[in-house]
Amino acid sequence: DEISQYLSSSEKLSLSDGYRIQAEVEKYLIDKHGWKKSGFKVGATSKAVQSRLGISTPFFGAIFQENLSLQDFGGDCLSCDLEIDGANQSQWCSFGNISLAQHNCRGIEAEFAFILKKDIELREKDYSWEEVLDHIAEVVPCIEICGSRYAVPIPPGNAPLVIADGAGNSAFLVCDANAKGHVCQDWVKNQSSDMNVTTTINLQQVIEGSGREVLDHPIHSLTWLANALNQEYLHMSDEEQYPWRKLQAKDIVATGATSGLMAVAADSEVVVDFQSFGAIEIITRQ
Repeated sequence: DEISQYLSSSEKLSLSDGYRIQAEVEKYLIDKHGWKKSGFKVGATSKAVQSRLGISTPFFGAIFQENLSLQDFGGDCLSCDLEIDGANQSQWCSFGNISLAQHNCRGIEAEFAFILKKDIELREKDYSWEEVLDHIAEVVPCIEICGSRYAVPIPPGNAPLVIADGAGNSAFLVCDANAKGHVCQDWVKNQSSDMNVTTTINLQQVIEGSGREVLDHPIHSLTWLANALNQEYLHMSDEEQYPWRKLQAKDIVATGATSGLMAVAADSEVVVDFQSFGAIEIITRQ
């Protein structure tokens, strides 16, 4: 009811308001419920999504351990009759059944994520992507379950509400691709590197995507986040400091959708093929 009243009123939140609400909700979850931050997500990394939300930059939100699921490759594959380019059983990562209702799911996104090997310190000067690259341990494939805590859908042009709602994420499913050290560096530095992503739903619907949809390369998404956290820190008062809102070693950073927000119905077999990074499978349930 409160959200419906807000949407019908002339008074609107600013982006800063959205982030302040987001941070206070995080503080409550950490202080009162013992939640642990595991990283960040970056959203609105394409011009199309930014236009729909009425903003000109990406946005970010925290990933918590309580909403994070990690799997190794090599588990049972429920859709192995689907042929994946170059993949074999050891390159499959299955998360089994995912409840759409539990997450109030608005759709899913296929994303590249980075795992950090050391802190990216807060500072006044912006980071370059070359500096950020030195902080990365791995690049891994993941699926974001995009969901909402709101009872009503949020119409276009309301980015502050999405930001306040944890940046619209409900869960992350992350596979460990073990692309460590020089492999990750080569993937970022090689402009012709493999970034194609193919999502297949029920062995029929095929959605093509690419890491190039993410600010031209996922490394630019992580760099944007590092600098956005810098600016947030520099403009906060002493009373507003939120010590978890910084990039730390072992953080997982989901960099943004490679093929937009994909609608999925209940009882669907979804396979996301990240080419040389392997494939992720989920089965959606109501």
